[in-house]
Amino acid sequence: MADVLLDTTFLLPTLGFEVREIETNDLRSLMSASKSGTRLFCSYVSFIEIFGKLARNLSKITFAQSSVEEGIRSLLESNTYEWVNPTTEALTKAFSLRLKGHKDNIDNILYSIASTSNMFFLSLDLELRKFLAKNGFDEKIVITPGRLASMVNV
Repeated sequence: MADVLLDTTFLLPTLGFEVREIETNDLRSLMSASKSGTRLFCSYVSFIEIFGKLARNLSKITFAQSSVEEGIRSLLESNTYEWVNPTTEALTKAFSLRLKGHKDNIDNILYSIASTSNMFFLSLDLELRKFLAKNGFDEKIVITPGRLASMVNV
């Protein structure tokens, strides 16, 4: 059984936001992993990024306020995900990533939550992986949906 923290990207489809890089099979693999004992974690920090993406893309998204509320309710109340907040250790590590030059503070925090909590971080962000490897951080905890599927044999 693995613990996996999801990047914000994987929460967006629940709110009606189509993510080009995420295929239907990726979402199926995620749900299959959950059913096979993998615990899926999310951070409330992701809502900062979610609201920004939704607001910036209003013209591209057809949704009603009620569907956003329904999506939020689904994320928070479906019991599919366990919700975590960053610890002092995670925030300190995230700040270290920022000081070393990685400008995406949300990804810094999410990665650091996963890293300090002995979780994998499900992300499609290849630049983050390159940055981590270049700067001596453990990039092996950053996994793709395909890697997750192979880890749990789904």
